Amino acid sequence: MRLYLFIFSILFLSCQKSPLNLEELAPEDLSKFDCLIKKADENFTKEQVIKELLGNWQLKAVATMLPSKTIDNIKVEFMANNIAKVFKNEELLYSVSYTLEQKTENNYSFVRIDSSKDIQKNLLQGQIRICPAELLIDQGMAFDAPAYFFRKL
Repeated sequence: MRLYLFIFSILFLSCQKSPLNLEELAPEDLSKFDCLIKKADENFTKEQVIKELLGNWQLKAVATMLPSKTIDNIKVEFMANNIAKVFKNEELLYSVSYTLEQKTENNYSFVRIDSSKDIQKNLLQGQIRICPAELLIDQGMAFDAPAYFFRKL
């Protein structure tokens, strides 16, 4: 019996949480993103998106069906020549060309981003909402697909 108690004690103590890995970040609370809260019904034009999109962005939160306590340290640089560079932990993960397309469905106008990268976790595909210093790429949040929230650097 003592042996079982000893083994259980060791297993219990070894399950304590470790601090965040430097390669992971604590996500921001989604309620702090104006693009999600205040801009849900606002129509965005392709010109508005182009004007605000260029530059560097840091991933700050991911909305998924199963939320995580950490997110990857991802940065995206959007350049004027329709090239985006995606960095993970300050190292180039991939470089990709992207297109922006204005769409209208059910009297709702929106901008969609698509990229040429055929990878499993492509952050640069979906509907865009853009606000001052905030970027939301929604891959279908209403249907339990992920949405990625960025802040401008």
